[in-house]
Amino acid sequence: MGILVMAENLFSGGVGGQYPGHTITAEEEPSGNEAYRVATARRAGTNKATATTANSPWWVRSVFDRVRAHNCCILDRGHNLGGKTLELRTTLDATDFTGTFETAFDITLPSISMPGGIDNGLGVVTEEGAWIKRYGTRTGKAIELFIDAMGANLKPEIVGLYVGLAVEFDYFEEPGADETFELLSLVVHTESGWIGRGRRTKRRRGEFRIKLTTQAEYEEDARLQVMGLFADGVPMWIVPNTNDASRAFLAVVPPEAIVAATFPPEWPAREVVIPFVEHEPRSY
Repeated sequence: MGILVMAENLFSGGVGGQYPGHTITAEEEPSGNEAYRVATARRAGTNKATATTANSPWWVRSVFDRVRAHNCCILDRGHNLGGKTLELRTTLDATDFTGTFETAFDITLPSISMPGGIDNGLGVVTEEGAWIKRYGTRTGKAIELFIDAMGANLKPEIVGLYVGLAVEFDYFEEPGADETFELLSLVVHTESGWIGRGRRTKRRRGEFRIKLTTQAEYEEDARLQVMGLFADGVPMWIVPNTNDASRAFLAVVPPEAIVAATFPPEWPAREVVIPFVEHEPRSY
């Protein structure tokens, strides 16, 4: 059991993206539903990439500015791919995938949430409807998510697509904060002392303290994901327990919080403090 994090997204390209030198395209990009929308971290269902033609194979692709590694794929909630077949491809050859390529996975996506480890063969659907899968590390000059024809009158819809190099840490302080929530709602107090509430939203909030074991673990794993991207305001996926990826969630740094990497007493390496608040949680 460990804690896994991933802020990196190789689909975040172009101006304002994590990797401005990456080019994001799709087989079809209707106006208002272009390919780049898969990496904006806007979790509303109106923000999506889709195709023009129904019941036809479709792909979304990222061409890199250099060879990069990846080992994890996440589809955010709001997609319509449950029960459909999809394949993640990576290549060191032609970046239009006309040459040789390697398949990271080729599966039928599960449609219901259930407990499962991060390395589950079919991936895991989280409690709020996202899907996550870790696979063996691949390297390439481009990646492509390929979706088979879905059936009559159906087109793929992707609200968020994350592919990157997820990192796992084994030592962290317990108890953790994965089940700490705040309740958000518009509240009105009457003169009689009664309380009226609007729609309620339960949002995770807290912090994790991860104890690293070597300086190399900090430089190679924590520095980019946590101190580089997350501390700079990039949303980060957190899996508090890699044995149960259904509890994964997307988080950002709370206002005025401090993300730190310090040297605690009587410990041989850094301790990374990750304060978080859930990013755009689902309202019910």
